[in-house]
Amino acid sequence: MRNPFLALLLALSPTLSIAQIPATPSGLTTVRSKADSTVTISFKENEICAGEKGYSGYVHLPRSSLEDVGGYDINTFFLYLEARHNPATAPLVIYLAGGPGESTSYAAFDGELGGIHCRVAPHIH
Repeated sequence: MRNPFLALLLALSPTLSIAQIPATPSGLTTVRSKADSTVTISFKENEICAGEKGYSGYVHLPRSSLEDVGGYDINTFFLYLEARHNPATAPLVIYLAGGPGESTSYAAFDGELGGIHCRVAPHIH
């Protein structure tokens, strides 16, 4: 090969590809839907906002429960932050954003109509 950079890139590509696979998460709690036992929610407590209770995870909708969306599984990410004041009686607010090319988290934290304003935990950089 004439281009040494390209040769190096091709030689390292298997290693770089493997490095992109995330580790299997640990400490997850998984619950099944009472309406459809194939639908699950996997989540864990997070510390994104200092001093506030929060959870993040995925809602897993298998292709068998979604006949009209193209025959593939859907794993939808969620971030739940408990209300700062009176969480037991506070209304639940669901903020949906994102889509192809934009993360929901970016929209929520960036202030684009999102309501998440938190003090970042000191150990998260």
